[in-house]
Amino acid sequence: VGVLVILYFGVNLGAKLTPDEALQASDRPYWQITASMLLSLTFAVLLQQDRSTVLAVTLNGGVAWVVYGAMHYAGEFSPVASTAVAAGLVGLFGQLMARYRFASALPYTTAAIGPLLPGSATYFGLLAIAQNDVNKGLVSLATAASLAMAIAIGVNLGAEISRMFLRIGSPEKRRAAKRTRGF
Repeated sequence: VGVLVILYFGVNLGAKLTPDEALQASDRPYWQITASMLLSLTFAVLLQQDRSTVLAVTLNGGVAWVVYGAMHYAGEFSPVASTAVAAGLVGLFGQLMARYRFASALPYTTAAIGPLLPGSATYFGLLAIAQNDVNKGLVSLATAASLAMAIAIGVNLGAEISRMFLRIGSPEKRRAAKRTRGF
């Protein structure tokens, strides 16, 4: 709401906001990968993660952007499908790293999805609404919601796929979780 209010006042005061002209696809994949890793690193520091997880999270964020970029820019897949697959790998690698370290997977995945977050789609949607182009704004906000859902689905699916690689013991020896006993 705050961003929308500021954009609305800026448009009404005569600001010429045309981010589509300034924002173009770049043919600099090494810079994009470096920027995505720096974003993941910064996000990990912002979340006050343990030092032992920061390098793995940074690399996981870089892998997420490499997969997204390869699928979306080189393979010409949709941004939603590319985001879902990249988030799936973040979830898979995050779960595997967590099991290797005997820790929670949350620190390994939360900061690594940073490069995939739909910030620009959200901003463009709010800007279009502020410029009184509600239809274009709602389409962009729907795209942002689709990307957010793709991240959530991808991370969860990647975590479930990791269960195929992880052996926790025999089913006979493993007891049921507390939440499934007798309920």
